Amino acid sequence: MEAEIPIADFQQAVRNGGWCSLTVSDDPKASEGFYEATALEFSQDGQEFAPTVLYVKINSSQPDKKDLKALKRVTECRHHPSAAFDNLGVQPKDDLFVVVYDVGQANMCAIIDEDCKPKAFFDLGWPINAKRRSAPDCLAFDPLAGDDPANPSPVFLSHLDWDHWGYAYQSGRATRDARGFWKTHVTYRPGVLDRPWVMRRPSESMRLGISHAHLLFQLQNQILHDGSCALKFWPSARAQVNWGACVLFACNPALGTHDAKYLRNNLALGMLVENPLSPYYRRVLLCGDADYTSIASRYKQDLSGIVAPHHGGRVTLNSIPAPGAHTYYYRHMVFSTHEGCYSQIPSNDTVDEALRLGWRISRTDERRRCLCGHGERRNRWFSLSRASTPNCRRKCTCCCCP
Repeated sequence: MEAEIPIADFQQAVRNGGWCSLTVSDDPKASEGFYEATALEFSQDGQEFAPTVLYVKINSSQPDKKDLKALKRVTECRHHPSAAFDNLGVQPKDDLFVVVYDVGQANMCAIIDEDCKPKAFFDLGWPINAKRRSAPDCLAFDPLAGDDPANPSPVFLSHLDWDHWGYAYQSGRATRDARGFWKTHVTYRPGVLDRPWVMRRPSESMRLGISHAHLLFQLQNQILHDGSCALKFWPSARAQVNWGACVLFACNPALGTHDAKYLRNNLALGMLVENPLSPYYRRVLLCGDADYTSIASRYKQDLSGIVAPHHGGRVTLNSIPAPGAHTYYYRHMVFSTHEGCYSQIPSNDTVDEALRLGWRISRTDERRRCLCGHGERRNRWFSLSRASTPNCRRKCTCCCCP
């Protein structure tokens, strides 16, 4: 819900240990202390309904310690074990492409074969509600097309920010049940949850929201064809896992005091994709929103490609790795972004530093009209293959293809 509440009233309500309770009503004549709020609603095609108008009152209250303990347990998922890295499907090898899909101000990457069939996803993002206008108007986009139903491609989730997993969400609408309680019925896109989702275990310091908790709950209850659970937490003792051409690794923040947003971005997963058999031994680094200072140096050597952290946003000064000396013709940095969504993204400092190092910058929002009439889109890709483009691209000029 969204509501404009005077800051003094909010501060007064949360002085009691930082917690408060909410009273929600749909009566426009609600008593004093209620503020008008709107519950955002979305249809299956991502278009907004007319918002439901509600009235909200903030009450200062001391929560029961048992409730806080239960909330912490749910948020951190301590009851859910870490998973072994098996039964994740067919490991991608040899001739591959790393696709950075144009999803507006969000992040979605995939490892695909020469026929454009997905083998793994790194993030499955979609723009947050306020940036929905950045999503491309292409009608034919389906990242799961060609997926093997017997071995669906796993999702390696960098972190739990919405714009890195929101494509999984289909719709949600606030309704009142028979008891008079308001709740939002959330649905997910068909087939999206029917695959392994690998991620770091969240900590209380990340301050996750209800949308994050709902996704984790759904994944915990999603049973795959092999009988295992869809949610697979990264083993905390592992620094990296080799999975075919992909090297998954744990990012860790630089020393210092950090806020919840920084921790969520940097207590994350990263991915290095490499093919020693490809010309010039190409290596592509996928960062999510993690700063380069949170990524170990061994994953930043001899790179031919980078999907820039935080959509090309600000990073620690002088931290961008230089391209490999042998990759003069293959040194591309991709920004998965949309101009005008944020004033500091992409960052001028990031652009200047990357260009000085010799990176060639490409952006997903540099769109082209699809000749087939589907709309506009601009996916980008890195080749780790002997071929420069995948077969589907050579057969079709439509920008819906990678």
